[in-house]
Amino acid sequence: MKSIIKAGMLGTALGVTALCGGSALADDASGVSFSGNIALTTDYVFRGISQSDNTVAVSGGFDATAGIFYAGTWASSVSFAPMEWDLYAGITPTLGAVSTDIGIIAYLYPSADM
Repeated sequence: MKSIIKAGMLGTALGVTALCGGSALADDASGVSFSGNIALTTDYVFRGISQSDNTVAVSGGFDATAGIFYAGTWASSVSFAPMEWDLYAGITPTLGAVSTDIGIIAYLYPSADM
């Protein structure tokens, strides 16, 4: 299957990321940081397959980090279910000169007839 990255999707994603993505929303005294992101894309493509039936998709998420620990959630509109909702968590320890990322992710489709 041919994977195509549409110029409009890439441009939109870069524009929204420049405006909103990756910026810390809060950093409290305990060392916990929160961030959020939003995107409006012309097509949501995952591993070369359109998840939004080649139409507009809206997505967004929130992340929290504390030291080597992280957790977050992300959701997007999709064409085959009411929505995709992802949950993830992990740790990022450094072992000598090696940086690692050990995590888990769940791809959920609430109320979907699959």
